[in-house]
Amino acid sequence: MRRRAVREIGTVFGVLIVLSSVVMLNYMTRQRSLKERMIEWRREIEGRRQGKGLDLLPWKLLQETKGNVRKGPTFHPELLPWDNTPVDIIGFMVPIETFRNMSEFLLLPMPIECYFCERPPMRDVMLVRMKEGETADLFREPIIINGILHLSHGPETKFFYVTKNTTFGPGEEEGLLTRKGIAPEHMGHYEAARLAEELAKEGLLDGKEPPRAEEAEIVTGPPLLDEARLNAVRGEQFLEENAQKEGIVVLHSGLQYKVVREGVGRTPKLTDKVKTHYRGTFIDGTEFDSSYSRNQPAVFGVDKVIHGWTEALQLMQEGAKWRLFIPPELAYGEPGFGKTIPPNATLIFEIELLDVLDGQ
Repeated sequence: MRRRAVREIGTVFGVLIVLSSVVMLNYMTRQRSLKERMIEWRREIEGRRQGKGLDLLPWKLLQETKGNVRKGPTFHPELLPWDNTPVDIIGFMVPIETFRNMSEFLLLPMPIECYFCERPPMRDVMLVRMKEGETADLFREPIIINGILHLSHGPETKFFYVTKNTTFGPGEEEGLLTRKGIAPEHMGHYEAARLAEELAKEGLLDGKEPPRAEEAEIVTGPPLLDEARLNAVRGEQFLEENAQKEGIVVLHSGLQYKVVREGVGRTPKLTDKVKTHYRGTFIDGTEFDSSYSRNQPAVFGVDKVIHGWTEALQLMQEGAKWRLFIPPELAYGEPGFGKTIPPNATLIFEIELLDVLDGQ
């Protein structure tokens, strides 16, 4: 009996390991697929920009760099003429200390969530220092930067490439930029980096060796952070599964939608007002707002609502009815909204575009 029990327990553990491996493989495959789509998006933008005569610094040339942080980089000969010259390059923003009002950030050829977690090779990382007096928020879409490139020669260099006096804009001509949040599980890393930087400055004044970022104490956030983390994870899992369903369209911003009914009228512009009926629910189906229940359509400016609505409305036609699946960074983000919308909530809206009203 004891041997039989041991065999049964072993079988159960074996099944659990196999199931865990399948789940992990499926998750990694989806992540790779998303990253590959984003990289292709960047390449398409680069192609359109270059087709109009813009001389972009190619990431492929940067990725020819050899060496490491300890020994220092060896740059490709074709890259050297770019040193100390104004350059344009398109990439994805990654924070290093904060993700709002950033005086400097990282630019990569591919999107990643966390620099400290994924530790990309230095040949793929550019430090961007903003023009004096200017700051940037973190955005989801590819951006184009313009700054003076500095190649960091010699050993013990933190970043191989730095752009100074930098300005930026949407990668797409006349494109839109939507603010991006940071998942709560990554926030501690950025807080640690910021704290380490502050301690380093104090230590240098006292003649002490500055601590490393990973040695800085991470202060546990308030209880709200636990709810925010849980909502972020649940929302991400929901959107990943939802994206695989029939009829779901996934936009580059992360917004998902399904056309319930096609429209035949006008499409609103950013400067228009619209009349709509809508119903808002959480991913568990709980309704938090509805114009239907008030029996009164809502009228508002296209640019006066959450980013997910603004993006979707400019794609709809009068008479259309869509179901939107909106990640928190395109809705109310980490803060939420009062007692109605919890932190990092993924929202579902059913929107019926009744009428487009010109002008504000």
